Amino acid sequence: MKPLDDVRVRQAILYALDKDEINLFVGGGNGALLSSAMLPTLKDYYVELNDVYGTTANLEKAKQLMTEAGYPNGFDLEITVPSNYAFHMQTAEVVVEQLKAAGINAKINAVEWNTWLTECYQGRQYESTICGITCDMTPGYLLNRFQSESSKNFINYKNPEYDEVFKKAQASLDLQEKGKYYGQLQEMLTKDAGTAFLLVPPITIAMKKELGGYKFYPVYVQDMSTVYYTK
Repeated sequence: MKPLDDVRVRQAILYALDKDEINLFVGGGNGALLSSAMLPTLKDYYVELNDVYGTTANLEKAKQLMTEAGYPNGFDLEITVPSNYAFHMQTAEVVVEQLKAAGINAKINAVEWNTWLTECYQGRQYESTICGITCDMTPGYLLNRFQSESSKNFINYKNPEYDEVFKKAQASLDLQEKGKYYGQLQEMLTKDAGTAFLLVPPITIAMKKELGGYKFYPVYVQDMSTVYYTK
């Protein structure tokens, strides 16, 4: 869908975004900045690529790419956001202002969660969206949704090379080789600007001193089955 089918436009958006500012305003400065779909907590597989586009806005580079793509005066962009998630809505508000500084006239289309699931996730009928994606803690799960034919690939990312490397990663039994493939996949997602990966929201846990056995997971769903009273 134009203009986002042009990689230069997608890259321009990434240059226009200021992740540090988003993290400060929405995450209180405590989020972990992302450069791809891989979580920084998976240290054996994560590749730090935030320096590709930077974590602060580069408006000059963003405008240069838009001009090269044929949009010297910017363009309109609708961002569909599930309104029941305050974190997503607040992120969208910051993003709209950042894109405006680059000449992109973005507006928020706030929808109910069921509408987002039906129209965006399942129907793939949207221009752009901001949403958090849940996952399990395996690198393969994090990266599998970007395969061309994946039913979870609601962003419609298509890269035959990505598909082939992902298959190699899944087939490999050597952890170092698998890690190399996962690194290549992260680099492709970043180069293609397949998604504007922003940050992992901060999660703060408070618990009574009398409790033990708690295991922290960097996702919003917490496993309480191992928790017990110590006295």
